[in-house]
Amino acid sequence: MPKIHSQSIVSESAQLADDVDVGPFVIIEAGVTIAAGCRIASHAKICRGVKMGRNNMVDHGAVIGGSPQDLSFDPQIDSGVIIGDDQLRSGLAKFHCFPTQSRYLFQIGSLTDPLACSFDLRAR
Repeated sequence: MPKIHSQSIVSESAQLADDVDVGPFVIIEAGVTIAAGCRIASHAKICRGVKMGRNNMVDHGAVIGGSPQDLSFDPQIDSGVIIGDDQLRSGLAKFHCFPTQSRYLFQIGSLTDPLACSFDLRAR
């Protein structure tokens, strides 16, 4: 069973592996999948449509997913963020989906450590 701090909010429909560790004041929305070995630090937000691989660390205050900074964004279109294995999401980082022709998607491979900043990248 995942270790979820009592001050965090985790949707009942979110799928967390048994050894996931969720710190205080974290929000995990519906439709999120988090694989084994992941740690979510305090004040992070994981938005709907995020699929996270194994052994990832989401640092304090990071926001993964959510609406992109795009005025043409249509929330009715399928969207999300896919993260590979063994990554560190730096504190206060924001990773959004970005529009492609028929859906919104942001995908990150494995073994990366982006700097603390906001990424809005067009998926190719």
